[in-house]
Amino acid sequence: MKNLKSLVLLFLVATVSLVSCNKDDDATPAAAALEGKWQYSKQGTIVNGQEVLVDYDHATGCTKDYIEFLSAGVFKEHSFFGTSCEEDIFTGTWVRNGSTVTATVDGEASPAEILELTSTTLKIKYSLEGGFYINVYTKI
Repeated sequence: MKNLKSLVLLFLVATVSLVSCNKDDDATPAAAALEGKWQYSKQGTIVNGQEVLVDYDHATGCTKDYIEFLSAGVFKEHSFFGTSCEEDIFTGTWVRNGSTVTATVDGEASPAEILELTSTTLKIKYSLEGGFYINVYTKI
């Protein structure tokens, strides 16, 4: 009976240790995880401390808008619009420092806080004209 209690206690300690390690890993994802193509999924703001998100409005019948973080520190934002689905591409640079990613276009830097970064989801919060906004992307 004493051995059984010791085994159960050992199992619980090991489980708690593994859960703790996983949370630490998720809190500081690898920088390479940001690289790739991310399709706009949701957008919104923060009202009274609560996120208010709505589905991103893609142009009907067009390729869905997305951003690319390339390994060379270059990013491209692809937007599609109009009945002919014209494409606009904004190009700039990006740098990641911990949970902050800063995109620079035409010399104007825009820092954003990474709220969530997994293999399938990127969620950022940024400030614009005195308010906080949130974008959620899905990896494509």
